[in-house]
Amino acid sequence: MRQIAALLCATWLVSCGSGVAPPPTHPGSGIIEDNTVRAFAEARARSVPLVLDAWAPWCHTCRSLRETVLVDAKITQKQSEFVFASIDVDKPENTSIVARYPITGLPTIWVIDPKTGEPLLRWLGALTVDEFAQLLDDVRTSHAADTAAALKYKIEGDRASAKQRLDEAIAAYERAIAEVPPKWRHTAAVVDALTAVLSESEKHARCVSVALKYAKHLPISTSKANVVATGIGCASEAHSKEEELEQLALEMARTAKTLLPDDRSGLFETVVSAWRDRKAPSIEIERVAREWLAFLDAQAAKATEPRVRAVFEAHRVLACLELGEMEKAISLLNESERATPTDYNPPARLAAVYLRAKRFD
Repeated sequence: MRQIAALLCATWLVSCGSGVAPPPTHPGSGIIEDNTVRAFAEARARSVPLVLDAWAPWCHTCRSLRETVLVDAKITQKQSEFVFASIDVDKPENTSIVARYPITGLPTIWVIDPKTGEPLLRWLGALTVDEFAQLLDDVRTSHAADTAAALKYKIEGDRASAKQRLDEAIAAYERAIAEVPPKWRHTAAVVDALTAVLSESEKHARCVSVALKYAKHLPISTSKANVVATGIGCASEAHSKEEELEQLALEMARTAKTLLPDDRSGLFETVVSAWRDRKAPSIEIERVAREWLAFLDAQAAKATEPRVRAVFEAHRVLACLELGEMEKAISLLNESERATPTDYNPPARLAAVYLRAKRFD
């Protein structure tokens, strides 16, 4: 979830500094790693857009995207239509590209015109394979002469958002919603984008209002999950509570099997965090936290490789700590450190857990 990466980086749990990162997820996958000069040159030579994935090794949602989406055949088969590149935002050599395309949360996917350097799209957060494939198809067809008014406004909003012109983006997305035809397949994406820029602009009351108005009517999708989570986050910022959104979040976390498991986990975390912030009864928080941890343990058990299991590590530790299960957190981090000795995340998180447990030695 787009909210979670920023949340985790701001807490004691995640090391946001430099360190020895894991090797590229899938060498030979066609993704150009940490070399945007080469990526832009190749995109210009082929006259195709550049798809740039901005990530960090400590960002579990980023790793989920890399392990489950970017390497899927439905995406890799689009390498004739796009150049795919990826940058680790923690690496010093990527400082200039991050300055050119500012990051407000991770992961961020940019689609860029390589000839002008102008961003065509900014997508903040994760999405499923089918959603990403559709997103790329939409970029390729966005200049069609018969594009409907609503889609033209959506494209206008996407580009304004990508350039950090947030008020322009809000106005464009609101015009798009006003023009929406019945059962328009872009509705969820527009509402998702609108709540995101309202939150980014600190227009929290409007953000909550939009989320409440549309969320329950949207089909299950990553965008719906984002709208619900963003609405809950805006409500927290506005010092209010929105039980309708919280119940929607729990329902999707428990049953929405079409979402990425990492996003379902993010919904559990969003509810636990909101309840804890407003001092809800501890028995209710514990009940949901136990559901959350059980879900994550089951997902981790399915992973056949350590790097895939690591996708769930940050949230498993958070859920353990929410329940006071320090020894379980320590055990799973020790196991992770043994399995991935070049990854700085397990020992960094282990140190943070020991600190919280006052085991200073």
